[in-house]
Amino acid sequence: MQNLNVRNTWGFAYNVCMKSSFQLLVFLLLTCTESLCSQLVFSEVMFDLEGSDSPNEFVELYNLGDEAIDLASWQLADSYATDQLEGNCLCPAQQYILILEADYEGFYDTFVPPDTPLCFVDDSSIGNGLGNSNDHLYLISANGDTCAAMGWENSVPAGFSLEKVRLDFEDHHFNWRTSNYPLGTPGVVNSVQGQEVDLKMISCWHEPLFPEPEASFSIFSIVTNCGLFAEEMALQLDQSIHHGGILHPEDTIMISFEHSGLTSGTHLLELSLQLPDDYNQDNNTLIDTVLVPFEDDALLFNEIMYAPMNNSVEWIELVNPGLNPINLSGWSIILAGGIPGSGIVDEFIPSGGFQVICGDSTQFSFLYQDHFPSLANSGAHIQLYDPTGKLCDELTYDEEWGGRPGYSLERIAIWQKSSDPLNWGASVAQSGNTAGELNSLNLSEPRKSGTIEFSQNPYGPNLDDELHIYYQLPFLQSSLEIILFDVRGRPLMTLASGIPTGANGSIIWDGHLDTGETCAMGQYLLHIFAQDKGSSENWSSLERLVIYQ
Repeated sequence: MQNLNVRNTWGFAYNVCMKSSFQLLVFLLLTCTESLCSQLVFSEVMFDLEGSDSPNEFVELYNLGDEAIDLASWQLADSYATDQLEGNCLCPAQQYILILEADYEGFYDTFVPPDTPLCFVDDSSIGNGLGNSNDHLYLISANGDTCAAMGWENSVPAGFSLEKVRLDFEDHHFNWRTSNYPLGTPGVVNSVQGQEVDLKMISCWHEPLFPEPEASFSIFSIVTNCGLFAEEMALQLDQSIHHGGILHPEDTIMISFEHSGLTSGTHLLELSLQLPDDYNQDNNTLIDTVLVPFEDDALLFNEIMYAPMNNSVEWIELVNPGLNPINLSGWSIILAGGIPGSGIVDEFIPSGGFQVICGDSTQFSFLYQDHFPSLANSGAHIQLYDPTGKLCDELTYDEEWGGRPGYSLERIAIWQKSSDPLNWGASVAQSGNTAGELNSLNLSEPRKSGTIEFSQNPYGPNLDDELHIYYQLPFLQSSLEIILFDVRGRPLMTLASGIPTGANGSIIWDGHLDTGETCAMGQYLLHIFAQDKGSSENWSSLERLVIYQ
């Protein structure tokens, strides 16, 4: 009984051992097959060529492993049909293999490496003919295991393949991208390889739309992760870095932060992602245009030519009374009730400087504005808007303000209101205007009393060419009379008789009397009389002038 028990025990052990060895062998074989199966990945698919797709669709596989794999008797399927693989289907380790249609005619042979194996399906189409959208591929081993699978929903440009970014990553849709090259990269490294890291700025904006000068405002940006790895988002503006946390693949995040210190004008803020390894730096930067409104009267109307002569153009001159230059881009001159157009061209007006604006692009000495307003001779209500749409100056001129055919309407004082009729008058310049220059009626600062100055006194008509008589009057506009008297009070010569003038000006006398004779040596009196245009006020002065020979 004891021996029997021993034999039975050994028999049982032998049976168990044999059974275990068989199971181990099966396990090892299955493990080996699964290991080889996992080495193969889809790497590229050409499913949409220009014109007819057949017979030049292809599927590319890559062997990630260290052992060659024979795909003979394996199958390739799309969503609708399954094909048997035939031909040279031995895929070497760490190399590509192309699967082609049975009627392939050598379309890619000129640029496919000669050592790339070419494997064929058993008929004239891969699957049921690969769909240009919404199709799938399956690689099935000889024992029926699905070794690789991938799919696509959207189409690609005709003639471009779909390439895998990271071969050793899963076949998720974000791991596939359109090839950078027409006809793809069959048999060679994919053109999209190295695109694992890819953050992309989708949009940026700010609130409020028009922040006040120097005020704080909010900047927003939306960023998405088009890559394969989670990345830390860092957004740079000027010298400041703003962190947005970890951004996972296919996730989108909005980051916001405060910014301040902008002066009036147009500012281009460059927002850029700080990710040195990002393969596509072209989508890492966006420009946010911030318009900051100007102060009231930042620019002013200064001269208006509403009745030009000789087929000349109408124009309006602006003056910059401030301390800083201003870019005129985006500024608009319109008639009241109109809508600002595309704005004046991109040009600066310096501090204290002038720029003339017109609606004729062929007038190269002036700046051009699209939809420049029509300036009626009888009058018009004109308005000046900054790039934010803020009204910075306006006036309603009419014929009583001054100006006439061939003569512009000039502003007299920068410090006076644009809407004051007494602050405007017809140009007294010989040319009829002072476009781009100091106005002939210009009054630089308020004066409570007038002054008279001579270029020389005593004055010798036979020795000196001319006598300049400079005047500054206490009125913005007036009529001027200047008469030369002898010491007995007898009038000898009228130098000015009711001429219109602004607050500043000069009269030139060559020393000759109305008779043509040279004024004799002696002492004389010069009487200056000015009548204010806007009131009944007047001003006069009596100056002593010495004449010598």
